Amino acid sequence: QRGKPLGLYIKPSYENDFRKFHILFDNELLEGLLLESPTFIEAYKCVDTDRPVKSCDVTQVLRVSRIGKEPPPHLYDPYTHELRNGLTPATQRIRQRKFRKLPDYATQQELAVMEEAVQRLALNYPVIWSRKK
Repeated sequence: QRGKPLGLYIKPSYENDFRKFHILFDNELLEGLLLESPTFIEAYKCVDTDRPVKSCDVTQVLRVSRIGKEPPPHLYDPYTHELRNGLTPATQRIRQRKFRKLPDYATQQELAVMEEAVQRLALNYPVIWSRKK
């Protein structure tokens, strides 16, 4: 039925850097926390049932819970309010995978030995090389 109100009211609570909200839905008072998504989520809509048209990029998520039940701390970073995981299975642990620890780089002497080994390989000479730890 068109024109019927949803019964959803959202009001900011002016605390925690304007990230907390009071939500009234079906005469039940809930609280919400605005979190940053680790990835951009593209939203599409179909105007003529054939061609999807990109309508927006979603970068924030409003997590709604009952009053007094904070989201578990392993879901988001409490200082930056960024979700640790994405919304789909393909984006699970995306921050850990994207910002991995960099590998140890070789010293100048090791690089010279490796470069010489590559040149010998290019000339089809046998190469015996092992990295010392």
